[in-house]
Amino acid sequence: MSEPRSTAITEEVRTLLRLILSNVSDGRDKKVNLNYFFTITSVNVIMKVNAGKKWIEEEKAACINTGKQCLEDIQNMFPSNTTTSWLDYFPYLKWFGRFKGEEKRFIKIAEERDKFFEGLIEEARRKKTGSVSSSTAEGGKIRQL
Repeated sequence: MSEPRSTAITEEVRTLLRLILSNVSDGRDKKVNLNYFFTITSVNVIMKVNAGKKWIEEEKAACINTGKQCLEDIQNMFPSNTTTSWLDYFPYLKWFGRFKGEEKRFIKIAEERDKFFEGLIEEARRKKTGSVSSSTAEGGKIRQL
């Protein structure tokens, strides 16, 4: 199901170098947003090790606008600031109604994550039984994002 970590890292570092070199290959001095490329590499390594495929393909990453849209989708699905909420520490704040939107946002994010992980689990089950073809896999969802 998943690749060995060293293989995934090696392949993604090669992809990273190709992307950077293609970005600066015109011979002029140019600023390159390395943070963007390192983020894509990190996400792809994590996905390859855990799910066996990339989240953002090299062609999408080369087009910076498309790649940034994919990264925004990831950040929306896995925001870094949702580990805790004020409501976890002060549940009586729900009575005031001010935090209703925040609670709904957390529920929506959790539902999106659940759907994503259910798709990965279902795909792994299909691959295990051998009844999946590469075009009909739930991986299409990953390619869409």
